[in-house]
Amino acid sequence: MSRTGRLALITVAATVGLFASWLLAAPPVMADAGWSSTGGHWQGTGALIVPGGQVVGEADAGGTASGCSGCSWHVTDCADSTVVCGGPPGCPEADILQVWFSAGLGVSFRLEQVSCAVAGQAAMSLEQMGTLVKAQVQALAPELNPTYQPRSGPLTQLPTLFDSGQPRSLERVDNIAGYPVRLRATPRWTWLWGDGGRTETADPGGEWPDESVAHTYRNEGVVRVVVQCVWSAQFWIGAAGPYRVSGDGVEQSAARRLTVRQARAALVPMLGL
Repeated sequence: MSRTGRLALITVAATVGLFASWLLAAPPVMADAGWSSTGGHWQGTGALIVPGGQVVGEADAGGTASGCSGCSWHVTDCADSTVVCGGPPGCPEADILQVWFSAGLGVSFRLEQVSCAVAGQAAMSLEQMGTLVKAQVQALAPELNPTYQPRSGPLTQLPTLFDSGQPRSLERVDNIAGYPVRLRATPRWTWLWGDGGRTETADPGGEWPDESVAHTYRNEGVVRVVVQCVWSAQFWIGAAGPYRVSGDGVEQSAARRLTVRQARAALVPMLGL
């Protein structure tokens, strides 16, 4: 090997050594959780879910999934640890995970807890789980399918009853990213009646005699009724939660074109008179 080649090799080795020392002293933190390409650990920001389902740095109950603003963490396995591993009873040493946590910028990392690896589960932020829950709600939310009564169309001066065709809530337990997650989504509807009127409600509407969602037209003509639905979600990881999914909810929209006819009075003969 030439002298230039030997110098290049020495330089690379020294650089790798310095980087490894820095990594062990102060693990890097990325904006998004993920398996580090520089060593055997996950790292990220905010509150986190550890394999096994424990939540570290969680927000208060009812808080958003982004909780623990400014917090950062990394989860390392025993083989990549700089301190003695001591895991949960019955957990093989190769499966021991250490959770290192920092409560804010400039705050030293501390060993928060130890956990045991679970197949199919990766450490992830609560915010990431919230994003996955939102995607699940988007896939599961029933279609917005508005109907109305009378079926022949609205009549002036008389209430027309509307039904969104959706339930008041959606609740189920799903396996999301390897974790058992209980999610609950609740919708709110906004009805634009086509005559300048507007109604916002948590009621899905229904058929007669349900008048929870109704509108009375004053003038005949053609109107375009638009209904918009927004699903807001929250979730639980085991007993921890609920956590509200931050950001905009899952949105749906549908429209119907209706012909409003003039209601006319008519005399009806009464039997027996």
